[in-house]
Parts: sequence; C-alpha cells; structure tokens
Amino acid sequence: MSDETMIDPKDRANFAGWEPKFLRKVEGNGHVSLLRELESAGCDLRDLYWCLFWIAQSTDDCERMNQEVTEFFATLDGLIVNLTRVINLDRKLQNIPLRHARQIDILLDLHKFGAGDRGVILCSPIYLDKLLELLKALARGRPEAFSPKLPFPQDSEALLFAYVNEATKRRVAQEKLPPVIIDSCVAFGVKKGKFTDFSVLKRHSRYKQANASEYAMFKRIMGELVAHRKSGGTIPLLPFFFSQVERAKQPGWDKRMSSSIHTSETASPPSGGGSPS
Repeated sequence: MSDETMIDPKDRANFAGWEPKFLRKVEGNGHVSLLRELESAGCDLRDLYWCLFWIAQSTDDCERMNQEVTEFFATLDGLIVNLTRVINLDRKLQNIPLRHARQIDILLDLHKFGAGDRGVILCSPIYLDKLLELLKALARGRPEAFSPKLPFPQDSEALLFAYVNEATKRRVAQEKLPPVIIDSCVAFGVKKGKFTDFSVLKRHSRYKQANASEYAMFKRIMGELVAHRKSGGTIPLLPFFFSQVERAKQPGWDKRMSSSIHTSETASPPSGGGSPS
C-alpha cells in the first residue's frame, strides 16, 4: 500500500471527497467487475484510483479554464463596444471651445482638483485610443492563445493507459478503460456529455501518435512503479511519476532510475483506502 501522506493535503482532501462518489458511480453503472478484473490482472487499486482521480481533476480544471476564458472574452467584447462609445463622446468633449477652459478649471477646483488636472481630460483621447488598440489586439489573439476549446488533459489519460498496460502486462484491453474514466469524471462533477467511449479512445490514439516519445517515457516510469510495488515500495503513484519525469530531464536518467526510486522514499505510516464492493 502506498504512503499517501506524501501527497499534497489539498489533493488528499479532494480525493477523499471524490472516492466515495466514484465508487457509487462505478457500482451504479455496473463497472465493479471491471475494477476487479484490473486488480486481478495486476493493478494496485490505490494507484488505479489516483490515476482516475488525476484525470477527473485535470478535466475539471480544464473545464473551469474554458469557462473563465469564455467569460473573459465576453467581457472583453462588451468593453470594446462600450469603450468605442466613450471615445466618440470624449471627442465631442474635446471640441468645447477654449474660452470655457477657465470655467472648467473653476469647477475642478471646487472638487479639490488642481488647475493642471484639466490636462488629463485633454490627453484622454491618447490613452483611450491606446487602450482600445490593446483590447482589440487581445481579441484578435483569441484563436491562437485563448481558445475556449482548450485541449483535454490528455497526459493524465495517457498515464492511466500506460499504468494499466504495464501493471497488467497487456492482459486487459485498453478498450475496456473508457467507462471507468467517464465514471471518475462524472463523480468529480464533469458533465457526462463531454465523453463517450469512442472519444476517449480516439483522443488517446491521437495523443500516442503525436507524443510517441513522451508516452514511451510514461510506460517506462509506470513499469518502474510496478517493480517498486513488488519490492514493497510505498511511494504513491503521482509523486513517483512526477519525480521520475523531473529526473528524465537530466542526462543519464535511464541508468539511474531503478536505483533512485528506493532512496527517495520517506518512512511514514500508510493511509487507508476504499475498494469496490
């Protein structure tokens, strides 16, 4: 069993809230047998659950970002329209004859503004035009950098596929995994309409084709995790994975990986966890 005290407390709290909902969803959808099959084939249930949790949390984060970006650009579009109106009105203000300048200074003085503050009004077209130019530039950048249709967290899904591949030695077909992926996301609060079995598999297929070397690294790290578990290691899946990804950026990682995983472990009593009924 892994030592989950090594995981960030916030993630542990989110996991604790998600797990019972996930197990109820799995049972209600008749997918308990699939979890048992994965466990019998070699998966550690806690590692499996954390993979599924990471997919759900990453997908939820992506959905929230989608909403934030959508709201940002809706606000931006409205601001551009209103600022254009303000600029048009401001230009009319600039046409006030200079003979009224003294009266304007008096009015400003009554409200504790200095005579020099009239210059702010006179310079406002420069600032407003520049602001409008900047806002329009942001709006034009939407397709390139701020698309509301951000990609799904494919790396978290790929990690699950890599883990199951290595833990079961391919004894469980990957085509069986989408139902529990969908269960995990729905349990987290993601709308089910975002997923189908076909879309999950299609997305993973595209990911492997576009990121072959990265996926190979995922599988290798998960193979090391499986060996780590068999030797009694208790490092949780996600800390194990992220630490090895960091080491993968360093020269000679392939040779050091097997020896390093045993020295990075810290002694602490493991926490408990649920299992499918």
